[in-house]
Amino acid sequence: MTIEEAKSIVDSFSLGCIYTPEEEFRFVEAAQFLIKIRKDKNILWLLSGYYYQRHNFILSKKYLEMLAGEGETSGSVWQGYIWQEGYLGKTDYKKALEYFLEAAEKGDVLGYCKLAEMVGKGYGIDQDYEMYRTLVEKNYEVVRREIDNPLASTALAMVQLAEIKTKEKKKYEAMDLYGEAVDHQKNFTCAFPVVDNIRLLRTIIYRLYKMGEYKKDRYCCPTYWWFSPESYELCWLNGIGSQLDFDYCATCDECGDCKNRKERKHFFEVVRVNRRKAINFDGKLYRDMEDFWSNAAIGRHRMTSIAWYTFDSNITWV
Repeated sequence: MTIEEAKSIVDSFSLGCIYTPEEEFRFVEAAQFLIKIRKDKNILWLLSGYYYQRHNFILSKKYLEMLAGEGETSGSVWQGYIWQEGYLGKTDYKKALEYFLEAAEKGDVLGYCKLAEMVGKGYGIDQDYEMYRTLVEKNYEVVRREIDNPLASTALAMVQLAEIKTKEKKKYEAMDLYGEAVDHQKNFTCAFPVVDNIRLLRTIIYRLYKMGEYKKDRYCCPTYWWFSPESYELCWLNGIGSQLDFDYCATCDECGDCKNRKERKHFFEVVRVNRRKAINFDGKLYRDMEDFWSNAAIGRHRMTSIAWYTFDSNITWV
């Protein structure tokens, strides 16, 4: 394999797509080949994300360590996630705290959020709500300066401040923050579709659903009155029997100029399986929303990458 061939394979790879085992093998081979030549941060991030997405946290951690060694704070943050969530078989809050602190000290917004979370919950450190509040408010000021960056991991900072506003009974301020957080988390999840990002997106939408003055076509939200949380989530929340069909063509994308309308129509339904909610998407069953967002795809494209570009939706609520 030449350097040019390896670069071509890596450049064409995306975490938002589905590949055959042979294609994945070629990507890993090409990425490892290039890393031996030079520890490129983008390739290290992509390869660590590839293994993280597939729950191979041992290999993900290997490349996250290399990424952190190159001065990239995201390498520290996601190692912190691995220890906090116990993805290696056991939870270690002290190690997680060390990684989050390391990233936060270098100005990483997500690292600062996770450091605040550890303080607020008393994970690996004495619980201190006032310190948590101070950290959240300070971090949110930083986040406002990155608000126009669609790939910045800013949503958790908004969520944390929304939690504080909710506790202070400032409902509409909290709703505004959650409404803004959804758009940012959608973008970040599209770029880095791993289970932790999917769970945060789900949490934000669920909280909006509980707080919002819900209508079948939208949420009534002070600033984001026009905002509609993802229809798939709302179908799930509205109960068994709720249905959604929509258009998406992987070839013409959202242009709406495709003549093969039957081929591009897709169907989502909440069903009952063994007394629990499950999802039937285009004839395939998913056990819950997390399973759906982690594994559902249209052609090569994961739903985390294309859900925001569907159109002509028809919804039946139950």
